[in-house]
Amino acid sequence: MVRVYLNRLSEAVGYVRDELKLKLNGIHFTAHMSDCPVLWKNVDNVNVKEERCAYGTAHFFNESAPPALLFSDAASPQWNWDVPVVPYNSHNDKEENRVRKHLSKMFYDENGQFSANRFERQWRKKRSGFFFVGRKSDAARLIVACEVNAIDAELSESFYLTDAGNPIRQRNNCTSDAMKLQKSRGCSASHICRQESTGPEEWQDLLFRHKYVLDFPGLGPWSIRLRHLLLNGGLVFQQRRAFENTQFFDGPLKRYGVLIPFSEGNELVEKVRWFQEHDEVAKKAAWAAHTFAWNCLSPEGIRQFLIHLLLRLGHIGESWENAAKAERQLSGTSESDEKTAEEQHASTAGLHVDLTDKDGVKRVVDLCSKGHVD
Repeated sequence: MVRVYLNRLSEAVGYVRDELKLKLNGIHFTAHMSDCPVLWKNVDNVNVKEERCAYGTAHFFNESAPPALLFSDAASPQWNWDVPVVPYNSHNDKEENRVRKHLSKMFYDENGQFSANRFERQWRKKRSGFFFVGRKSDAARLIVACEVNAIDAELSESFYLTDAGNPIRQRNNCTSDAMKLQKSRGCSASHICRQESTGPEEWQDLLFRHKYVLDFPGLGPWSIRLRHLLLNGGLVFQQRRAFENTQFFDGPLKRYGVLIPFSEGNELVEKVRWFQEHDEVAKKAAWAAHTFAWNCLSPEGIRQFLIHLLLRLGHIGESWENAAKAERQLSGTSESDEKTAEEQHASTAGLHVDLTDKDGVKRVVDLCSKGHVD
């Protein structure tokens, strides 16, 4: 994963240097010593004056303050000082490209333009139930699956855990826990915990068929499946542990109500029933999620994010005016345009879900084109 990120970062450095003709002064990156020789192989855009893989004497952390920014793939704004700016290596991989190719035929016309009519037709075909199929990498997955199944079996038709019978992955075996939940909460153990695995093509087919898709954290407080859920054109509900942490791109989606948080089964069912009664709002939120992911999480969208990240890092210690000027140069906006955007953002601060306002949806989608996926 680090190698993929380094290549993306190197490309962004090259763009800032060669296309924008800007200097990045005083930016230093640190990698684990054992990884360094592999990471730097065939990386061309990063200039160094000394040996690239040299031992340093700086301490990573001290009691008074962290000496540098720590880049990570996910972080908690409440508890951590690291910055979630590392896209997963799985972004734009073969699996995602297969999803994008399929959706390009579903939602886009022959000229590659988004078609609201096609999106509407696909939305009407989707099932009004939950979709989550995954392994038992977090306890909440099985518990919520049981709670929803006990409340409404129809809603939970495609909400279950798989791969319990895999002898190589015993940690995924949910059989015992499912039987305990069946006795204590009245759900169907055989429904929520399946012995067989689910292949990627079957998983994607089920994803495309559902309006309401669920995002749970895995071993860490995030999931790599979120990009697929957003692309799908469904309404994304995110378990609270994942919602309270953040990845490099999901801040705006949470601020504008595109991701719907939940903690347990009762709350989840209550919220989805509200959206079932307000289908137009659900559809607009799904459209915003898809459009954001289609553009902002594309290779170019991620590259623009990293370019803006480098520009901001390069201007640390300089005046804010210089940093803002460089970003306006990249985005092609004027100072007056920026002030207007800030005023519009301020006027909507505090709003959670107002996706009945088309301009509100547009603001979410427009953020990536200006490097504000933060």
